[in-house]
Amino acid sequence: MRRALRRLALKGEATTEEDCYPLFDCFALGTGRVASVATAALPFVVAHADDPDMGARATLVELLASLSKAVAEADPGLVDPGWHQTWQAQRPQIRALLANPLPEVRRQALPLGEGVGVLLEQWHAETDPTVRLTASCQLKPTVTQQRR
Repeated sequence: MRRALRRLALKGEATTEEDCYPLFDCFALGTGRVASVATAALPFVVAHADDPDMGARATLVELLASLSKAVAEADPGLVDPGWHQTWQAQRPQIRALLANPLPEVRRQALPLGEGVGVLLEQWHAETDPTVRLTASCQLKPTVTQQRR
């Protein structure tokens, strides 16, 4: 994990989507677990995703969304005890990704928008049609679930 994060930091603006793939592997998404190494690395991933001088930021935001989903689907006993506190500490930076100047970053950040209110707010504020469409698609299942 440390090596993958260091590579990204050293490449900076030249970071590509392919450079991020080892990081996805380090988080071991799909195992049903969230290890302590993931908790330790989370602030660094959020910082890179929020850094305007970092390349492949949309891919890093995609990783954050994948992590959020993995935690939601994992058995609580398989999630590192420090994860939730660390995630909450990063919430302001994560939420700021929804207002990022890059449409591809905003689009990838939509699943991180916790709740219908945030998605609806984003949908109303969004000027890029691709991000607005994605927000609309995510809103529909959420609104349908709330009606049940």
